[in-house]
Amino acid sequence: MKRWYTFAVLFTLLSALLTAQGSKNLWNAELEDDVKRIQPLQNGKYLFLSSDEYAWLFENATGKKVWSVEIDDYNAKAPHLVVNDSLYLVANEDTLVCYSMLGRSIRWKKPYAMIEQDRFSGMKQFDTIIVLSYSTVDIGISLHTGKEHWRTPVEYNTDLVEAGTVNCIVPPGQPKYFVLTEKE
Repeated sequence: MKRWYTFAVLFTLLSALLTAQGSKNLWNAELEDDVKRIQPLQNGKYLFLSSDEYAWLFENATGKKVWSVEIDDYNAKAPHLVVNDSLYLVANEDTLVCYSMLGRSIRWKKPYAMIEQDRFSGMKQFDTIIVLSYSTVDIGISLHTGKEHWRTPVEYNTDLVEAGTVNCIVPPGQPKYFVLTEKE
């Protein structure tokens, strides 16, 4: 059974903080579930909200719903990521879907064989390449098309990150991934 909640006070406070316009931005939204994540986008122009299988995008100033989605076969451990303040990447089973929130459409939808979404551990973005990490396997994917550029097992050199530097880079304009790995 779906629950309905009103978030007027929360949105008023968040709008006041983001736009410094005080109570002029009072608006209400009835949503299908408790909000678990609120993320301002495009310098506070939009508010991205999500709760498990639901996600919404609202105009911050007016409360107008711009976009919403209900994720099929929701998996809490799979990727659910906002990228570039306008794209929402969501995985279920073996498929990754890239939603264009402002375009109100699916940008691309691609299956990736032999990936266990429960093993998702993080994402890195390098220009138009995203690298999704699944335990010890990384997949390099084009953010524009969803095309898989590479898939490789990786054991990152974590000492570099702990020392305040990076352990991987993507050369500009190249669908390649340079990784400094652990010593054997």
